[in-house]
Amino acid sequence: MRPANLLVDGDVTKVVDLSAEDEAGVPTFVMLRRLLLVAWLGSHPQTELAREMGVQYSADTVALREGNLSTFR
Repeated sequence: MRPANLLVDGDVTKVVDLSAEDEAGVPTFVMLRRLLLVAWLGSHPQTELAREMGVQYSADTVALREGNLSTFR
């Protein structure tokens, strides 16, 4: 499977290959999304979603981040 970006413009759909630079940025954006969700879970503790997945999701995010940081050492 090749890394690609699916572009949708109305009824037109195109697949565009990602450059190596773009592909290298994917883990950063995945982590950004996870951190945003952790923040949302923390600010909405009364919700069923936060109660069901908050603690484990946060712990998993920390573990992923620690692994991600090791690539910059």
